Amino acid sequence: MAIHNQLKFFRQHLIKGESMRLLAEPEYSVIWDEFYRKYNFNPSIENFPSISEPRQSITFGLALTHNDAMIHELTKCITGGLKCSTFGNEEFYYLDWQHQCYAGDVLELRRGYYPDGDYAIAMNKNLDFGTFGHPWERSICIIGEELVLHVIQNKPRIFNCILRNNFA
Repeated sequence: MAIHNQLKFFRQHLIKGESMRLLAEPEYSVIWDEFYRKYNFNPSIENFPSISEPRQSITFGLALTHNDAMIHELTKCITGGLKCSTFGNEEFYYLDWQHQCYAGDVLELRRGYYPDGDYAIAMNKNLDFGTFGHPWERSICIIGEELVLHVIQNKPRIFNCILRNNFA
């Protein structure tokens, strides 16, 4: 999806009602700085993984071909897992590398887990659990025990293999 289409998508699908908010400075920089530090984020199109994948994580490879139904299945699976892993209406970060980022309710994100052209990151406020989508490795790292268990039990078809398993 081209940058223009991504921005159009975010405007149409992310900001629904009052529960999504655009991250502004200094919060935007503080969150990214913490993400870089906590996960040793090293963006790369050829060296994988781009983060230090923590314990209690599993990284799935993504199918080379997919359709909208598979993206919907992925979204439903991860959203369900994140919702089960949160306490009440905990706010989540939706980080789109070098683009506008948002915070809001898990249920407001529609397709943001799939790394369609750039890193797609959905994390709780403490950056303890969530997802890290890598566009060039064609992978999604699932982080956090409850979320990993949920995804394994409800594995979407778009996950074609396990690339790395740090789940102990």
